[in-house]
Amino acid sequence: MPARFGTKISAPLRAGAQGRRGVGQRMAHPEDDLQITCANWLRAQHPKLLFHHSPNESDGSKAYSARLKAKGRRAGWPDFEVMGFGGVTLFVELKSRRGRHSPAQETVRDMLMARGHRIETVRDFETFRALVTDWIRETQQ
Repeated sequence: MPARFGTKISAPLRAGAQGRRGVGQRMAHPEDDLQITCANWLRAQHPKLLFHHSPNESDGSKAYSARLKAKGRRAGWPDFEVMGFGGVTLFVELKSRRGRHSPAQETVRDMLMARGHRIETVRDFETFRALVTDWIRETQQ
């Protein structure tokens, strides 16, 4: 049976959700779905590759957000860090088709690039797969 990289996730339903989503329908989380698909692919296809997802989303609690910030969370940090051999790191920011970079993301991007890191924005799984595959090929030479 071939490996499946996409996954259907269950998301919380808002009580009484209205509008284009009817009551009881799943809330759309396109960036979350893309992150899960990419992480599943990395685990399945490159089990020895070291990567990390930095969750910068919040549960809505100001106290919890303040605690994360105190512990070192940085607004604008890319979604994935993919560590290669020899100190080479690829940073990937995942965005939905309509997603936009925040000012904090632009600042962090510029800071990472100024330090010689590669950072890319990806909007779909095929682009992510090609990016990581090419990056692995480039960095293993």
